[in-house]
Amino acid sequence: MSFDFLNDKNIKIHFIGIGGISMSGLAAIMLKNGFSVSGSDMKDSDVLDKLRKQGATIYIGHDDKNIKDVDLVVYTAAVPSNNPELKYAIKNHINLMDRAEFLGKIMKGHMYNVAVAGTHGKTTCTSMLSHIVLSANLDPTILVGANLDIIDGNFRTGDSEYFITESCEYKRSFLKFFPYIGLILNIDADHLDYYKDIDDIESAFTEFGMLIPKNGYLICNAEDQRVLNVMSKVNCNILTFGIDCGDVQGRNIRFDDQGKSKLDLYYKGKNLFSLSLNVPGNHNILNALAAVATAIALDIDNEYIISGLEGFK
Repeated sequence: MSFDFLNDKNIKIHFIGIGGISMSGLAAIMLKNGFSVSGSDMKDSDVLDKLRKQGATIYIGHDDKNIKDVDLVVYTAAVPSNNPELKYAIKNHINLMDRAEFLGKIMKGHMYNVAVAGTHGKTTCTSMLSHIVLSANLDPTILVGANLDIIDGNFRTGDSEYFITESCEYKRSFLKFFPYIGLILNIDADHLDYYKDIDDIESAFTEFGMLIPKNGYLICNAEDQRVLNVMSKVNCNILTFGIDCGDVQGRNIRFDDQGKSKLDLYYKGKNLFSLSLNVPGNHNILNALAAVATAIALDIDNEYIISGLEGFK
């Protein structure tokens, strides 16, 4: 797409499926920045009420009449080719942009973009990191794949250079992003309706890692061999995390009767602090360690890391 919609507040933007977990956040960002926003969805919801209050025009049901006066239509991979709004936009040469490209354009306007990738754990890790960055009063913009109590929903629009988002590998959509910090939590076989095999998935994560600038950071799971394969091919700063190995480690781990953990946090062999998590399991320890490594890359003080993670439930 040739035109730069971010520099023209007169552009009217329409979101097909505006109530979706990611699309609603993108719509809110554009509303806060003074754009005229409309959108359609199949059923009403609290998310749509929230967007209405912020100034969006909302249509229930998809109809080509909904986009007769718009300049840009944003859609997701889930929108079928026979959607009447999508068909009308194509027929009438209205500018079209998929969700990932649109998000990438918005990220480009921020300095500290944090993209949380991995086959699983993205929502939890993004939520943990959001708690830390909010605890440090960095006023981030946040897009997360679930409702998070601390932001009263699945998105938050901030006024700083900090942008935190989940980054999905499906159809290589995360390759349209502009990460300053990229996290790879794990690489497993998933989305095999699109990818040929696990090696194809690993190649996509390698391309993702190579998007990070030389002064940026790749945060890697030191206990996942495929993540380590990616790490060996990138050209940026690297921080690893893990329970048994890595720059950021959790040691002396003990669990209570509910499976919640207490641990000592080490960074490059030095004991930084002790930490109590309010979520159970080793997988959440790894998510927390990834969030800690990211916070270290962002130069966030330990007190905010502790208060952020211990406040996450």
